[in-house]
This record gives sequence, C-alpha cells and structure tokens, in this order.
Amino acid sequence: AKQAQMEHASIASFSKFSLQLVMVAAPPELIAACHRAAVDEIHHARISFALASRFLEQPVGPGPVDLSGDLLGDSSLVAVAAETFRDGCIGETLAAAEADAAAEEACDEVIRLAMSCIARDEQEHAELAWRFVAWAAASSDASAKAAMNAQFHASVVVKQSKSPPTRSPSFASGLGHLSAERTAQVRAETFAQIIIPALSAVF
Repeated sequence: AKQAQMEHASIASFSKFSLQLVMVAAPPELIAACHRAAVDEIHHARISFALASRFLEQPVGPGPVDLSGDLLGDSSLVAVAAETFRDGCIGETLAAAEADAAAEEACDEVIRLAMSCIARDEQEHAELAWRFVAWAAASSDASAKAAMNAQFHASVVVKQSKSPPTRSPSFASGLGHLSAERTAQVRAETFAQIIIPALSAVF
C-alpha cells in the first residue's frame, strides 16, 4: 500500500517535470515522453493498489498528495538537470533494476507480471532522464556543463553512501519486495554497471 501511494505521487512528479521541460525549452519529443511516463505511473499505482487489496483482502486506494509549497523550485537548466539526474537517472534506474529483481523472485505469475511491467516502464523513464541530461549538457556552455558535472557526481556519492530504505520483513520476499541484502546488492551492481558508465558518457 505504501509503494502504491508512492507510485500515485509519481504522477505529480512527472507533471512537474513536464512543466520544467517546457520552461527550459526542451525538445518536444522529451515533453511527449514525459507525459507518457505520467500515464505509466497511473498504471503502476493501479497495479500496486490491486496487489495491496489482494493481500489485505479489502479495497485499498490512493490518499491525498500534499502539493503545497514551491512546486517547480529553481527553473534554471542546471538545477533542473541536477534534479532530473538525482531522481530520474539514479532513482528510476535503481527502481527498474529492483523491480526486475523482484519479478525474478516473485512467488506467483500475477506478481511476476506486475513487477515485470513496472520494471519495463521504469527503464523507459530512466532512459528519458538520461536523454534529457545529455541534451542539457550538450546545450550548455562550459561553465554550466562543469556545474552539472560536479552536481551529478556529488549525487552519485550521496546516493551510494546511503543505506537501502527499510524493506518489509523476510516473509514479503517473493511478493514484489526485496530483502535489504538483495536491495543493496542490486543497487551496487546497478551503480557499477549502468549509472557510472552512463554518467561518463554524458561528459
């Protein structure tokens, strides 16, 4: 249920990202992909709430999402690129890898199909983020590009140093969740094999 609510909140995150893309004059194909990603998150939320309802044997649905405050924040290209790298290039790449691993460990076909669907979509979302930061770096002058490079590498250091978020108890393995140990393993492999090489390619 908690995961479902997070998927539901991601709808707003991609809505915010679409506005940021417009504000920095990103190519229209990136904006279109962003809107498709928001629709994906609606689907992910539905899947996750359906699984939660199945496990709890009662209907579970979304609650309100607090969108108060400064929604867009710093709208400069460097700031938007740094946020996208942190939440998209790192966050979505890790989410895709974790969902793929959860699909492999699924205890039944329904959960496997659900996690495989989410993994596929999260991979596409990560690719959108990488496409945007590559465009942002290529569109920037030397000073802005250097600032992005520094902020991107700092995000990698911070994310790698953090412990994996607390997961469900061991009985939840196979139900779409990974153990803390497996999460740490997947994340380490993803940083080494995907995120760091991809970051090097941007610069």
